[in-house]
Amino acid sequence: DPDLGKSTLLLDIAARVTTHGTMPNNIQGTTGEVIILSAEDGIEDTIYHRLNAANADLEKIHVITEIDSLPVVIPAHLDQIESIIKEHQAKLLIIDPLTAYLAADTRSDQDIRKTLHPLAKMAQKHTCSVVYLRHLNKSTGTKAMYRGGGSIAIIGAARSGMLVAKDPDDQNMRILAHTKHNLSEEQTSLRYYLQLADNKVCRVNWQGYSQKKADDLLSNETEDQKEEKAQDSTKLQQAKAWLADFLSQGPRTVKSC
Repeated sequence: DPDLGKSTLLLDIAARVTTHGTMPNNIQGTTGEVIILSAEDGIEDTIYHRLNAANADLEKIHVITEIDSLPVVIPAHLDQIESIIKEHQAKLLIIDPLTAYLAADTRSDQDIRKTLHPLAKMAQKHTCSVVYLRHLNKSTGTKAMYRGGGSIAIIGAARSGMLVAKDPDDQNMRILAHTKHNLSEEQTSLRYYLQLADNKVCRVNWQGYSQKKADDLLSNETEDQKEEKAQDSTKLQQAKAWLADFLSQGPRTVKSC
């Protein structure tokens, strides 16, 4: 959902790749340069400030805003993106959000698979991980796997999926949970909160592990949501009672309502 610090979290990961490579779960990852496609945040006033707050090596960060003076489109500009990855031997490509860069119909499985397949092949060729961000859809009561916006092929193409949600036990905390794990065992969820850094932007402060799983996080209703459902149920019962009484003497015309 919006306002949970997803983009800030991705920049925290980017900062780690440009420096020591140790991930928030203390597993040693790769190090190298990072390419960022960001359609929602300004480079100078937001992205670089957040990277500074995360102690990134800015010389290893490359933000792409345009290609040939045009907005970046995937797959049309994959050749140029590949050239940039090759030039810098980048180890991570961040796309935030994915839907801002796709020429495909994001609801079409066929279009998404045709679009993401060459992206995956390109990344594999250069040993470069790709992390793309998307928002949740409006569905309720479904598994976390199916809550991502757009076609199910978007998560189908990914080898790993993660969810960011509020911690139901502490609304100031966030939880990063595994939704899909083709290449590993399911990882324990991580907790974090957003902390104001010295340069007046937010940074991620990791707070260890959580036993909450992705499906748990989406099944937890807030008190406001529970109250709203209760009110809707009461109104429905009242409407049923009124209708039963109205029709108790037999059929009625519409005008008599």
